[in-house]
Amino acid sequence: MKKVVKNTIALLMCIFMSLSITACHKQNEVALTMNGINYTSAYYSCALIFADSEAKQRVSGSVDSSTTELDYSAQTIDGVKYNDWVKNKAIAICKDNTAYRLKCQEAGLDVTALAKEYEENATVYWSYYGFSEIMQQNGVSLNTFNNYFKDQAYKEVYFNSIYGENGSNAIADNEINDYLNKNYVIANVLSADLSNLNEEEKAKKIAEFEGYKNKIASGEKFAKISAEFYNTTYTEDAEKPAFDYEQASIIGNTGTTYASNNFEYVKDMANGEVKVVEIKADTENSVTPTVYLFFKGDMMSEDNTYLADLKTAVRHDIKDAEFSVNMKEFIASVTVDENKYATKQFKVDKIVYPS
Repeated sequence: MKKVVKNTIALLMCIFMSLSITACHKQNEVALTMNGINYTSAYYSCALIFADSEAKQRVSGSVDSSTTELDYSAQTIDGVKYNDWVKNKAIAICKDNTAYRLKCQEAGLDVTALAKEYEENATVYWSYYGFSEIMQQNGVSLNTFNNYFKDQAYKEVYFNSIYGENGSNAIADNEINDYLNKNYVIANVLSADLSNLNEEEKAKKIAEFEGYKNKIASGEKFAKISAEFYNTTYTEDAEKPAFDYEQASIIGNTGTTYASNNFEYVKDMANGEVKVVEIKADTENSVTPTVYLFFKGDMMSEDNTYLADLKTAVRHDIKDAEFSVNMKEFIASVTVDENKYATKQFKVDKIVYPS
């Protein structure tokens, strides 16, 4: 009788646990093996969550969900059922990581420094951007989350070994600077939502922005204007320029790393020019009525602390497509040994999201 009770309890526990993504399995059991590199169940769960996030973004951008709650599992992506697409994407993420790791090993490239930087970023995401809650609910520890991010360093290190400043096929500085000047701007930006204001209130808010514009045009520093707008404390710094690079926004053309619709409003402005722009409501394209103040800075200034990172972004803008094509065959050659007992416990429909 006791044996029957124990067996029944064990069975019920497994049934109960199977209702969540973490199910009945060892925490660190191997879910995937690719060219001798093992990925645990928790790592696979992490990849599945990121794949599901990408899938949701793609579906949300192509399906009208304004009137009813969207049933993602009933959708298709590129002709593939939603859940199948997410699983395939999770495995593809692991294949990519494997391929770039093998390439780095083959070339003798050291990823330690960048992997540490990525790990530090992951810890910030975990602690301050809500990732800890969703990951822990789906069996992913901070250590696994960090390892997932550290693995992204292999791709960046290998890319830089080819197209970086000292790479085997380095992009010329004049090509980078030309692309940068044509496709990116740097600006101090203020904005205010006009959607809940009546016509009189809108006119008053726009007049406020015109007042800020006139002050900046007369030589007042953006940092002071920003403090006034956000009602924060301002401390005068005589050495600080009128344009505030610390508060600057990078605005890119369509198809760039920092693509923004605002590029059209700023691209033809002269350095140091200030402009107020009112954006009208466009419900068809989900555009909210907004007033902007743009104060354009000098992208190539030595005060621009973003410049090094921007040049890295430009290298990717120019060469990512070529890089992907050149890696496609090698990535496809990566072998996948799937432990289906482990992976089948992690179903897309069972991913737990914070309520």
